[in-house]
Amino acid sequence: MSSVHDVAAYIIQELGPVTPPKLQKLLYYCQAWRLVCDGVPLFEDAIEARDFGPVVPEIYAIHQDDRNPLHGWPQGSSANLQSDEKALIGAVLGQYGTMTASQLSAMTHREDPWMRAYVAEHNAPIDHESLREFYAEQLEEALDLAERAKWDGTLTGAITYEDLAAELGW
Repeated sequence: MSSVHDVAAYIIQELGPVTPPKLQKLLYYCQAWRLVCDGVPLFEDAIEARDFGPVVPEIYAIHQDDRNPLHGWPQGSSANLQSDEKALIGAVLGQYGTMTASQLSAMTHREDPWMRAYVAEHNAPIDHESLREFYAEQLEEALDLAERAKWDGTLTGAITYEDLAAELGW
């Protein structure tokens, strides 16, 4: 399992400068889709439902005073990620990477995992099962019947990350 810092470093490496709120939302979506695609977390750090959307406290502690785009990440290294992790992150960035932090935050506010966990001013955790279930439903809706027949809850052998991106219209 990778470090959330490795994932943050890779996101910034791939996208270039990114605002702290956007980084937080992209980490959330990377974690969600890894849980759907492989049944395991991408990183072990908790994600909390906060006022402006999902936040990884470990990452927030480092950039909480930054309002400018981040040009690099002081901890972790993208070199620590496995090729399948990079492929998943790449697919997520292909879908969500062009969106603004505000667009991503608005989207997370309309989705069940954040809505179920959110309690104003309490920083409630968003559990893995909630993420996996919600986004697995999104995937199943996107898959045609032939692909659905092959879907076993993971991408192992059934479909690839590239297939996932194509099926979801990414």
